[in-house]
Amino acid sequence: LEGQAPPPADAWSGIGWRKLGLAGVGTDVRWAERWGAARAALGPGPAWVAVVYADWRPAAAPPPEAVLDAAVETGCAAVLFDTFRKGAAGPLHPGEPWRGLVARARRGGLRVALAGGLDEAALRA
Repeated sequence: LEGQAPPPADAWSGIGWRKLGLAGVGTDVRWAERWGAARAALGPGPAWVAVVYADWRPAAAPPPEAVLDAAVETGCAAVLFDTFRKGAAGPLHPGEPWRGLVARARRGGLRVALAGGLDEAALRA
């Protein structure tokens, strides 16, 4: 997106949210800067949703806590907890850090969306 003109203002017509996942950026210390620059290059429009991958290591994405911090600091409206590997079992299990991460996102003023192979049992947990 670097060096490209932002999309025309009507490009976002009818779209309520935008997400920009971080798979493949690894632990590059400049990932947050690059993420912000990509979002800025896309210009004004619908609110941004940060993607936290439950399987962040295989996704080569930043750790969940770092994404949450950056989402709050850069004015994202929401966070999506999702899986990178779509064939994997639902990753949100009791006893794992997800409840704490959801609470942390809410304290930061973010809306929360859950995805990634969830079933009724996972949602109840």
